[in-house]
Amino acid sequence: MDHLPYHGATFKPAKISDEGRTFLGGLLSQFTDQQLRDLFSSARFDHVSGLLGNRKAAPIDQWVSAFRTKVSQITDGPQCPQ
Repeated sequence: MDHLPYHGATFKPAKISDEGRTFLGGLLSQFTDQQLRDLFSSARFDHVSGLLGNRKAAPIDQWVSAFRTKVSQITDGPQCPQ
């Protein structure tokens, strides 16, 4: 998180074990597409407001696809270093 403003502020570097990666991936994989659509819809991810007013909002299905891609990167990615 060092690349963030204030070098990540109060966030300390975290190490995630490979067992933790596998566990998280398993939990995130359990969401159904409908649950993800409901989550992103209720959070209004398909609406633009405030500072993002000059950008187009992505449709909910694109958010669901992005979520699935990220979960796949966790589950199918390389093992965490020891």
